Amino acid sequence: MKTREYQVNNWRKNIAYLLSSQAISMIGTMLVQYAIIWHVTLSTNSGLMTGLVASVGLLPMVIVMPFAGALADRYNRKKISIISDSVIALVSLLAAIALLLANNLESNMFLLVGLTFIRSVGQGFQTPAVSAILPQLTPKDSLVRINGIDQTIQAGMMLASPALAATLLNFLPLAFILLIDFITAIIGVSIMLTKVNVPSIKRKENSQINIIDDIKSGLTYLNAHKILVALIVAGFIGSVLATPASNLAPLQITREFNDGLWQLSASEIGFAAGMLIGGVIMSVWGGLIDKIKTVALGYALLVIPFLTLGITSHFWIYFLMMVTIGLVVPISRTAMVSFFQTATDNSHMGRVMSIVTMTISFASPVTLLIIGPLADVISINLIMIAAGFLLIPLVIWLLSGKYFKV
Repeated sequence: MKTREYQVNNWRKNIAYLLSSQAISMIGTMLVQYAIIWHVTLSTNSGLMTGLVASVGLLPMVIVMPFAGALADRYNRKKISIISDSVIALVSLLAAIALLLANNLESNMFLLVGLTFIRSVGQGFQTPAVSAILPQLTPKDSLVRINGIDQTIQAGMMLASPALAATLLNFLPLAFILLIDFITAIIGVSIMLTKVNVPSIKRKENSQINIIDDIKSGLTYLNAHKILVALIVAGFIGSVLATPASNLAPLQITREFNDGLWQLSASEIGFAAGMLIGGVIMSVWGGLIDKIKTVALGYALLVIPFLTLGITSHFWIYFLMMVTIGLVVPISRTAMVSFFQTATDNSHMGRVMSIVTMTISFASPVTLLIIGPLADVISINLIMIAAGFLLIPLVIWLLSGKYFKV
């Protein structure tokens, strides 16, 4: 069957189908993500085990991303997204069957870690493909707002997922949550397959396939654009400093407030509600004209909330800070992603975005391998306070560093 020629006038409908397919698939992914991490957190109360599961959920993904990005620039991005999402769905189905046949496997850490590992690899191939499709289908003058809408949709999924995961964990075994993930993935893949039209990329380079050379080409492209390299470094540092709030918060809540699953759910819902509002604001506002200053603004607005997470002994103040963090996150994230997408030519988009995503995402699991065990030795409160203070020099660098002068 011939691929239909992409019509620029229909880009809004195409984007709507793309974002819808990803949103439906994402709800199942997030359900499993919350279910596994909360299951481990509540059953072990261990910083080491929580950090291990969270790291395994990220590290394989970021390791495969450079190869996945090179593939996304060589092959059909739509097919890569569909195949990777389908593999994740199949793994969820097989794991669900295994758990239904043997309930005691729910406490088997090898199974949970292995399941998390395979899903992470699949997401590592899917993410660069979708990240490259979005700017391919969207006019540059609409990219910030479309990214803002994407952030809003993700926040909406995050808003629903914690409450739903908490409810399901109370009434259903993990196997049924995995089956829900399988069903949502199939629906998302079906929409992507039948409704989303992604045009082929005409490559300027020779057609011989060499993944290593493609990765080197992406690195060479970045090296020629110093501002992109500097922004990757800033994103890496920002991710390191955000890791305690994003990954140790469930353990901190469990230790400090002691009321159980409802507080974990409330905290995640509060964060997602803030992110939903922040995404809407960015989709309407679009940020400052200078996107680097918008990134700096987003990080600056996180300082007080991070410090407060380490100081307060009242859960509702903690909850309010999580809402605030969620509100602020889309500011820096949307501006940063949009800057990379508009500053990169389409023929290098998959490689560059995969390197960007890999580098920034790599920060969190590596940091967790350090602060996870550290959280069993010192107070998580101190880790939160340190993260807040260390954001200040990052903001100063973004505003005054020579590589950020545009």
